[in-house]
Amino acid sequence: MKTIRFFLEDNQIISNINSIADIPIIIVQENNDLICPPDSSEKLHKHLPYSELILVEGGHLSSDLEIKQALLSVLSIP
Repeated sequence: MKTIRFFLEDNQIISNINSIADIPIIIVQENNDLICPPDSSEKLHKHLPYSELILVEGGHLSSDLEIKQALLSVLSIP
């Protein structure tokens, strides 16, 4: 089975983490996301000393209420 790569190479962000390590970053992740698993955001958070990880209930839909509220909150949008 051929793998189609849409975005990044494997571990591309982690391999280049030093270029963003000093930037404050808020990571918002749904805990039941099967497309972008939470362990990916946890790994990213672990490598970014100025990051905050917010895990919310949900799957992979930005229209889910909890993720929507969390995203609006970190963007300071009422």
